[in-house]
Amino acid sequence: MDAMESTRSDTSMITDPSVSRPSFEKLYPTLAYLKQYQPGPMRKLESYHSKIARFREELIAPSALEIERAAHEKAGYLPQDILRRACDLQLFSSTVPDGLGGLGLPMIGIPTIAEEIAAGCLGVANLLFVNMLGVAAIGATLDFKTVARVLPRTIDREREGRPYFIATALTEPGAGSD
Repeated sequence: MDAMESTRSDTSMITDPSVSRPSFEKLYPTLAYLKQYQPGPMRKLESYHSKIARFREELIAPSALEIERAAHEKAGYLPQDILRRACDLQLFSSTVPDGLGGLGLPMIGIPTIAEEIAAGCLGVANLLFVNMLGVAAIGATLDFKTVARVLPRTIDREREGRPYFIATALTEPGAGSD
């Protein structure tokens, strides 16, 4: 087997849904280890990861080329069908605590979700997970007025199937980035 054939066989689980995937434990042994200490959140993450894998296989990967072409041809293009499904899956509020209306997934597992989506289309992963950085930044401020103003709007719009995108910007006054 030459190097190209080896690469194709190694990536077949990403592109061919009929090829069985390794278990979550094999893909992410550190998270599997954490399951003994935090079984509830880790099982929730594992279950969610399976849903995201199906989302990638059924909707993202088959339309990735079409999405990339449309984004290249039309500035501001957004794949609305994928965004609506992402809303159904609560991707935009996945790390928001469940007491506030989100899924309450542990932040430590979010890169696994991003990786799964990126395996189908990097552009879609970027669109979805740059937003998550904004959600994380709002949560990290511990500014409860901002949290109370922005996160409910995010969750309400997600329930309507219309994502509320959050962006962040950092400056370093006096260091040239302001």
